[in-house]
Amino acid sequence: MRGIIYCFFSMLLFIMGCKEVVEEDVEILTDVHIDLDSSAFQEVYDFKDRWERDSLAELLSHPDPSFRAFAARLFADIIHPDYINKIGELINDPVLEVRREAAFTLGQSRSEQSIPYLLQVFEQQDSLGVDPLTFKYALEAIGKCGDSTYLALLGDISTYGVQDTLLLEGQMLGMFHLGYRGYSDDNATRKAIQFIGDTIVPSSVRLISANFLVVSSPDLTEYREVVQSAFEEEQDPEIRMFLGQLIGLTGRESAAWIQQQMAQEKDPRVKVQILKGVSYLPAAVRHQILSSALRDPHLWVAQTAGELLLEFGSSHYYETYANWAFSTFPPETYAFILAIGNKFIKNTLYLHMVQDLIFQKINTIHDPFLKQGFIWAAGQNGETAARLLTVSVDENDYVLQSAIIEALVHSVRIQDKISPVIRDYLLDKWESGDVAAVSMVSPLISEFPHLFPRLANDQESWNRVRSKLAIPENIEADIEMAKAISILFDEVYTPGYYETKDVYTQSINWELYNKLADEPRAEIITNRGSIQIKLNKIEAPASVINFINLAESGYYNGKIIHRVVPNFVIQGGGNRGDGYGSMEYTIRSELRGSEFDASGWVGMASAGLHTESQQWFITYRPALHLNGRYTRFGKMIDGWSALMEIKKGDIIKEIQIHR
Repeated sequence: MRGIIYCFFSMLLFIMGCKEVVEEDVEILTDVHIDLDSSAFQEVYDFKDRWERDSLAELLSHPDPSFRAFAARLFADIIHPDYINKIGELINDPVLEVRREAAFTLGQSRSEQSIPYLLQVFEQQDSLGVDPLTFKYALEAIGKCGDSTYLALLGDISTYGVQDTLLLEGQMLGMFHLGYRGYSDDNATRKAIQFIGDTIVPSSVRLISANFLVVSSPDLTEYREVVQSAFEEEQDPEIRMFLGQLIGLTGRESAAWIQQQMAQEKDPRVKVQILKGVSYLPAAVRHQILSSALRDPHLWVAQTAGELLLEFGSSHYYETYANWAFSTFPPETYAFILAIGNKFIKNTLYLHMVQDLIFQKINTIHDPFLKQGFIWAAGQNGETAARLLTVSVDENDYVLQSAIIEALVHSVRIQDKISPVIRDYLLDKWESGDVAAVSMVSPLISEFPHLFPRLANDQESWNRVRSKLAIPENIEADIEMAKAISILFDEVYTPGYYETKDVYTQSINWELYNKLADEPRAEIITNRGSIQIKLNKIEAPASVINFINLAESGYYNGKIIHRVVPNFVIQGGGNRGDGYGSMEYTIRSELRGSEFDASGWVGMASAGLHTESQQWFITYRPALHLNGRYTRFGKMIDGWSALMEIKKGDIIKEIQIHR
């Protein structure tokens, strides 16, 4: 394929060169200067915002390379197969910045249709030169668009030296995306092992290499000493945490080493990742390490151990689980303890004792976010799941209502059966049009149609419920319904709601944008302290303007941090407190430059592309799987201690903007 493409374009260039062209001398523009303070570029940005792809596509052939580059950049957010060829033609553009933008955007297509164009980047290096950044984008894009063949090819590259940071980053990012998509290759594994074990290799490359090994999860038994040595020598905790996770892939002989590191390690983020790697170890070794971690003084570590025991536990240890149920733990950890017992204990006496303890907590705890954990514990067993229907919940308490629905849905999934009373309850909530209920129950029905025979054959009922959903306020529910309908009734799922140019999407207030400093600041004031963030108005103007408008209107005052995932993210800003529901508008995803390669990045939460509105998140660690999929609009610059102390249910007192 590469040879055919190269010959074709060589012949084409030859033929074009033989033609006699007579035209007036015109100035060829080569400088690229994209200025969002300019009304001209703001108008171009609005083409994307209004989903006017044809207008944007016309600019791909604009004589000014600034507009060609900018149009190619914006297509990264709204790329469609119909426009891949036009973007691909820019790979041959005489202006370097245009080629860069084209390479990145082709990757965002995540389509094999882009591969021939991406290969031209390397085939034409003799004529166009080697630009490390263009190569980086093209290498990463191949990982997004290619198949397993390209993982082997990327793993075989050996011509880049340690000084070629951008090229090595591109090589490893390409491998990472292929690994994340489920591909693996021995040569690629060896290449990544080589990089993590060499401190001369740039730290950014070591980080990506470790993440590739985490997502591809190969057997690393033969590399145990290399991985352990790399962990012990690594000074950067944001790399060490992933190296620690890899230890579990090196086999049971690593158990003693893991226990030693868990005892010595001070950073709870590193300990959390080490525990995640323990899931690959044999059951007895895994049980021993996780049981010890339940008593870790840092709540994150104990919670992670509980979560993994709930996933990988065994009835073989039922007596241990019963003993834990009558021991003292922090309530967040204790909820996992009772969930484990409720799932795995088979002894009737012990099981009923654990189940009574679950409902003691549900009936006596007042904090809805602590109560959530015990409701989830009840959902681990069909008997206690049914008892959740007796729990009294205020009709406006969305947190507990959603928690009960989630627990019931989970109980159905793990049992593959449903009682009439639970089915009636779930369908009643679903038919009410509640956004959380529709979002959770719709996929359940499509996954288990034999448990819902009436709805599996009654599209009219689906249409009726769907008509109750206010859009875009309930957009995640509408998406889940559309996906379920496509499965049950053999329809093609197309998320076309956001392609309408004049509905749902809030236009950008450019007047406000022009008044902002280049890097405005925001202070998120919580009951745990303040978090300072720097807003990036150039990369994500719509998201920044939206965030500022909501903050200055007082919208965020009193809102909840509804999600805290140990060593991943905090998330807040929702209008119901349970993570469901949106505003009466959405904003477009802004994905160019959205690399989540460190802790402290601030991004927009979404239910899919172009569904963002008011919820945001902050990362505790690098999260490369979010790259190019979520808007990144800010960076935390102070407040790490407050971020580490935040718990689910904490309050956003106010967000102050410093323009």
